[in-house]
This record gives sequence, structure tokens and C-alpha cells, in this order.
Amino acid sequence: AFKYPAEQARTRLRHVEWQVGKNGTLTPRATMDPVEVAGTTVRHATLHNIEEIHRKDIRLGDAVIIEKAGEIIPQVIEPILAERTGQERVIEAPTACPACGGPVEPVGPKIYCINPECPAQFRERLAWFVGRGQMDVDGFGEKLVEAAVDAGLVTHFADIFALRAEQLRDLPRMGEKSAANLVEAIDRSRDRGLERVLVGLGIQQIGHAAARTLALHFPDAGAIREASIEQLEELPDFGPITAKLLHEYLHSPAGRETFERLEAAGVSLRSSLYGTASAAGEDGEGPFAGRTIVLTGTLESFTRPELTERLQGLGAKVTGSVSARTDLVIAGEEAGSKLEKARALDIEVWDESRLLEELPEGP
Repeated sequence: AFKYPAEQARTRLRHVEWQVGKNGTLTPRATMDPVEVAGTTVRHATLHNIEEIHRKDIRLGDAVIIEKAGEIIPQVIEPILAERTGQERVIEAPTACPACGGPVEPVGPKIYCINPECPAQFRERLAWFVGRGQMDVDGFGEKLVEAAVDAGLVTHFADIFALRAEQLRDLPRMGEKSAANLVEAIDRSRDRGLERVLVGLGIQQIGHAAARTLALHFPDAGAIREASIEQLEELPDFGPITAKLLHEYLHSPAGRETFERLEAAGVSLRSSLYGTASAAGEDGEGPFAGRTIVLTGTLESFTRPELTERLQGLGAKVTGSVSARTDLVIAGEEAGSKLEKARALDIEVWDESRLLEELPEGP
């Protein structure tokens, strides 16, 4: 395969803004003179972190070369040293959080705001919490999150479950119907279960895989809180760092308050996976238990995330690429290179009808 070099453009760096992410990461964003790159006008680009800025010796006022990483994300490649005038200024790391003024702390190449009450962090974390793949509150987008926080309606995750239609209808771009629909979507999200709640809270090191592992081995949030660090370390793919961070969060005042308030708001903190997937995976029972499976093509009976969750619940490991370690490929319509590679490696392939035959409860 041949890749054409990314299109580059020349512009000038005017300002650096430090943005605060959901876990407190401070990320530098460049503001530049507008320039056309790969079909769009670009004014902003990522600078990654302070170490990368210093490594490239990028300074305020520099003429710089930019390009789109993967033809999507603008980034500053390098300064044009020959055009320096001596008026350029070295970019310094912030000594306080730009959003809350709280203390910051460097960890490796990154800088973190360590104020748990930082409002910028909360906006990002709330948008993640209600997003697809977490609590999946349909209609609760980023702009609405900002509006609800700015209006003082939401100051904690649990607050969204107390929102009423009459409070929401006065927010920008909301009306009677939209407000009623959002309240219904919020109510439906109460029953997403332990795995989704753990992912949504944005606990350090607890992503989808770690949350699923916890939901497989513990019946509810209370059982996880009662577990020792040593017990958490024994979980598959957990280590001392993840176990320590999770244990500290669960036993911190903020962590205890969060789970107590969510439970009081009627949010389910029980696991629907406990006692099902763990048994299948550990005992080696069933046609999927312990097997590494790759999905490809389009299936009529499932979306890709639905089938992934179903197979994992039966003890399988679902991966994204075919290799010699793959045990089974499930191929739907318009399957492409993954199916070809599976055949070349003589890996077992099932179509959708065979899959439905083997599933214990059908589609």
C-alpha cells in the first residue's frame, strides 16, 4: 500500500490555550492565523503536551508548519526557524489550572489539575457520563451539558436524575417536547447497570474492559468497595496501579458520596453479568468460552457492540484483528480483508446462521 504524504501548510502561532479534560489533563491548543489545509480552514491545532512543545522548540509568534494527522486532526509539525525575528516567546507550562485556579501537578509529560471540584473537569466528565457507551442518555449532548451546568441545574452526576421537564424547557434550544423526551431518556438510563456506571464515572484506569471485569466478578458496587487492594490485583488484567487507584477512589469522601447519591437517585448499581460470563469463561463451558473471536461484515440480528457484549458474556474474548491466535471469525454480509486473512490462516469461519444456531438463546 502507498500512502500519499499529508498536505502541509504554513501559518503563524498566535496563542496557546490550556484545555482541561475530564480527568484533569491540561492539553495545549494552538490558535493560529486561519489557513486552508486538506479542504478545510484550520485555526486551531493540538500541541500534545509541554514536553512535545519544548522538544520541537515551538514558541509564541513562530511561523509554523501544520498538517492533519490521519487527514483529520490538525497538529503543529515544526517551527520555521529561519523566519524567527527574536520576538518569539517561550511557551511555559501553567502553574495553576486555567479553569479553576487550583493546583496542578506534572505526571510524566502531562500536567494535571488536581482540584476534584474543578468546574471544567466536571463538564467534561458529565458529558462522558451521559454519552453513548456509558449511561447513553439520548439527547443530552455537549451543548446541553454546558447549559445545564451553567444554569446551576447539575453540580453532581446524581443531579441529572432529579431534572424535571419544566427546568429543562427554558434552556437554549429546548422546548416542551424536547424537555419531556430528555426526562424520559434520563429515566431509562437508571437501569444501565454497574458496568456502565463504572465506565461513566471516569475513574482513572477504569475503562470499558476494566469495568466489565469488575462487573463479572462482583455482584454490585458495595461488593467492590468491600474488596481489598490485594483482591482487586488478582482480577484479570488488573495490576497494583489500577487496583490502588480504584480502591482509593471508592474509599475517598467523593467516591463514597457519588455512589450513595446515585443509589439514592434510583440508579442501578447491580451487575447483570455477575455469575454468568465469569462462570462461562472460567469453567470453559459452551462453544464461545475461552475463544478469541473476530467479527467482520454486517449482521442482520445484531449491531457490532451488541454481539460483542453478548459473546463476552459467554466467555469469549472479542478482538479487532485476525491473527494466528484467533480461534473463530464470524462473518456477515460484505465481509472484507479479515475474512480473506482468516481463510489464508485456515481459521474457522461462521456465517450468521451458524452463529444463531450456537447461541444459547438465539438472537
